[in-house]
Amino acid sequence: MMNYEQFKKTVKENFMNYMPDKFKDMEPLISQVEKVNSTLDAIGVKDDNTSAFPTIYINDMYKDYQNGADLETILTAACDVIARAYNEALGINVSDILANASDNIFFMLINTEQNQSLLNSMPHRPFRDLTIIYKIMVKIDKNGLQAIPITKGLATELKMTEEQLFECAKNNTRRLFPPTVKTINDAMRKVFLSMGMTEDFINKVLDRMSPEPNMWIISNASCINGASSILYENELHELAEKMESNLYILPSSIHEVVVISAEMGNPEDLALMVAKINVSEVPLEDRLSNQVYHYDRNLRILTIATDTPNTW
Repeated sequence: MMNYEQFKKTVKENFMNYMPDKFKDMEPLISQVEKVNSTLDAIGVKDDNTSAFPTIYINDMYKDYQNGADLETILTAACDVIARAYNEALGINVSDILANASDNIFFMLINTEQNQSLLNSMPHRPFRDLTIIYKIMVKIDKNGLQAIPITKGLATELKMTEEQLFECAKNNTRRLFPPTVKTINDAMRKVFLSMGMTEDFINKVLDRMSPEPNMWIISNASCINGASSILYENELHELAEKMESNLYILPSSIHEVVVISAEMGNPEDLALMVAKINVSEVPLEDRLSNQVYHYDRNLRILTIATDTPNTW
């Protein structure tokens, strides 16, 4: 079996053999891309006559290879993705997107310690042990979210300061990704339904659980980058009032957080559980923090309740 560097070299050497004929005059390009919590190797093909440059990550291709997929299957699938993405990108007018950016700028939360290199290139705002960054939404559909990260260079092009980005994002994010607060039962019902289970079966399972909601999920309507909903303090306050207690907030991923009453556990024990789940269950690119947060419903303040190392 090839090691990663050998695999990367082989992919580049053979990539164009699997691209459709209309791409044959292009050259494969490998670049390092700063992503949340990691730096990945991306490969794509670029035509000098267009700005379109869709890529696919060699790191993900290598995981398929390690899991037993043969090289030809991996390259065929990867080139198919690139070809389709390239054709879709040609229909995207970047000038129009930037002209209307102020209506589509949103924020998300990432871990500060694990993203120092990424943050060096982006306007950002600290929030506890996390950091707010900004993106421009291109589109969102059943295939997921397409967005353009706002780098310092792009912010200059948009003639926007970090303060202006934050004010735009504060309003837009609530509109584009409305915050949601659901009980764990509601969240489980949605998962069970997506698995094709019947309402009758789901009701029987949920009836065996505690009838009183004691665990809540805060996210957004799209369940994408939903942890940023904790930036809207009013949702936290309303939930704390409903539960008649202060809150502990457990960051299960960048997409959602779990909320329980502060009377239900010890924050250090909860943080150890969060750290363990992060390592064993949450993909690296989705991890947010190993800390547990405390919300005081009287002071209406969110603070860090623990000092767990964010080592992943």
